[in-house]
This record gives sequence, C-alpha cells and structure tokens, in this order.
Amino acid sequence: MPIEEKEMCQLSEMTPTQLNAMTKGQLIAAALDGVEKSVPSQIEYDEQGRPARHVQAVTDAYGVAKRSTEVLHSYYPTGETDIITVRELDALGKVSGGHRVKHYKDQRPPELLPLEVGQGQMLPLK
Repeated sequence: MPIEEKEMCQLSEMTPTQLNAMTKGQLIAAALDGVEKSVPSQIEYDEQGRPARHVQAVTDAYGVAKRSTEVLHSYYPTGETDIITVRELDALGKVSGGHRVKHYKDQRPPELLPLEVGQGQMLPLK
C-alpha cells in the first residue's frame, strides 16, 4: 500500500519498509523535494547600454517559480549610479522584502534605505 503524501518525511529518515511501500513517483518526488535551481538572469539595458533592470528567479525542480530578486538601476544625468533598488519577490511576484542603495556624487559612502511606498509591484519585462 503506497504511503500518502502527508505521511512522507525526508528520505534519510525513512526505514527500508517505508521506502519499499512508496511508488516510484513518490520516491522521485521525495528526492526532488527542496531542490532549487537558479534561472539565468534576464537583463535589460538602457539607451546608453547600462544595466537598467535584471531579474534572478529561483524555481523548484519542476520549474515552478519559488521566488525571485529584481534589481533596478537608476543613474544621475552625468552617468554615475544614483539608486540601486533590490526587491525580493515571492512566487506570485509580490514584494516580500528589499532595500535601496543610494549613491552620492560627493564621495559620501552609499546609504542603505528601505523601499518606498509604491515599490511593491514587479515591473513587466520588455
């Protein structure tokens, strides 16, 4: 009799009797449970060829999105980096955390800032 999903635990904790009672599909699912893969970054550039936005996604073993990180770059008119916004997104694309890094042109060190109101939506890819 196959083991129900709710009864499954980590393979390393199972007895031989429990393992023998599992179907091949259950064994594969248990082996892949918790496996994460990083998807290659999607990078967008501005008109000057500078990075404007990139997204790094993490999926489970089946390719279903688990979370992602979106990084937005803004620049001063002179070309120096102004603000880098880092947003952590859940599987539904909703912001679950993040911060901004403000860069100054007067040689002050960069400053870590919280996200602003309205920065809670992931931008669509171009």
